[in-house]
Amino acid sequence: MEVLRIKKLWQGCADVPSTKAQECIRKGVDLLIKFEDQEMLLTVADLTNKRKYISKQEYDKGKKPYRLWGYPWKPVKQEEL
Repeated sequence: MEVLRIKKLWQGCADVPSTKAQECIRKGVDLLIKFEDQEMLLTVADLTNKRKYISKQEYDKGKKPYRLWGYPWKPVKQEEL
């Protein structure tokens, strides 16, 4: 399982760098997103099928260029993980 910490939500969605999502899909591992004191688990199927949007802007922070993939924020209770 991979872990991603985010600092904000945008329009009720968690932004995941496309490179991170594609890496999880390729490896066949789930992605745990942490925001403040909440967590959301995205399975490989969720990463593939539940994406709500792809950012129009491409980012490049010294690494491979990526876009942001938005997933509706639906935190789970700790017991459910």
